Amino acid sequence: MQFPKDGVLWRGGGLPGEYRDFFHVGVKYRVPGFLATSLSSDVANNFCCAAYNRGDPRVLWRVELDP
Repeated sequence: MQFPKDGVLWRGGGLPGEYRDFFHVGVKYRVPGFLATSLSSDVANNFCCAAYNRGDPRVLWRVELDP
């Protein structure tokens, strides 16, 4: 896979309410392993729709990589 344009990747899905307060603009989150992402925001939005269809709160992550 090539480096994403502008260093931006996308991830979509659900986020249980008890974790919502932790995440806000400016918070840095480190994943101790692989994090599934996509070059396409449309793919990530499909995962958001799946979460919504399950009745879960939706979240669309914009993942910015350091070049």
